[in-house]
Amino acid sequence: MALWRAESLPSTFANVVNDEVDISLVDGRRTTTTVCFTDGTAKDAQKLSALYGSLDLFYSLNASNYFGASLAMLGDIDSDGSVDLAVGALDDDGGIRAGAVYLLFLESSGMVKYAQKISHLHSNLNVFYSLDAYDRFGNSVAALGDIDGDSVVDLAVGAFFDDDGGENMGAVYCICALPRN
Repeated sequence: MALWRAESLPSTFANVVNDEVDISLVDGRRTTTTVCFTDGTAKDAQKLSALYGSLDLFYSLNASNYFGASLAMLGDIDSDGSVDLAVGALDDDGGIRAGAVYLLFLESSGMVKYAQKISHLHSNLNVFYSLDAYDRFGNSVAALGDIDGDSVVDLAVGAFFDDDGGENMGAVYCICALPRN
């Protein structure tokens, strides 16, 4: 695995790292695997919440949504040179604590350029499966790589209180997403 200079990274997040960052390839995309601070202090930061990072331009967070319950780095889904994220939340779409995952397409500054919510009420998930109250869809999120061959990273999303087969048996949803145009 080659070491790349921080200046070669495709986003301003490069200014938070040392002189060298370990880069690996995920589905042909460069991905930072480690970030090191030489003196233990933050060099730059961007908070994503109901008040910061422009998420509020796309979706409202409510009390007890637990936005950030889980997250996964997706690589650069929209090919703009910035890393994109999947963020789990235990919100109430489909019932109390049914859960959701937010796909956050980020600008190089770390601000949200566009967001897409996956839940019982958003992104057609309900065409395939129903999320119920207390399923806690989004309690865990992982990038799977491109499992369906469409050149877009797909997701595994945990719902540890899903009741299929019995009370709180749990489930993992494999979600193949469409690319953002």
